[in-house]
Amino acid sequence: MINTVCYSYNINGSGNCIANLCNDVENYPYDEIRKALAKYPEYKIYSGVVVAIPNRGRRGIGGEDQVAGELCSTRVNKMLPRIGIDIKKDFRTIVNTEEYKQEVPYITCG
Repeated sequence: MINTVCYSYNINGSGNCIANLCNDVENYPYDEIRKALAKYPEYKIYSGVVVAIPNRGRRGIGGEDQVAGELCSTRVNKMLPRIGIDIKKDFRTIVNTEEYKQEVPYITCG
């Protein structure tokens, strides 16, 4: 088991937070993360795309595919969050380093 350390984060006002996930934070514990991952390399399997965007098509009455109309033109974006806020409103460190990336896609209008 990895020993965890509580960190206090300052979220930069750069607008890099979406849905309680933030890319740009001060005091991100890079060194501690690297040490823990060097000690437990089996955690590499948890890196990659961690959330998939579901297919938003619909099935018609006869089973034929129907594409739902969009309210706006959409674009798929990706972020590599370093902290998240859980349902108890606590900050949680998310591992995102050059070696271990956890990508989260999201859709925006535009």
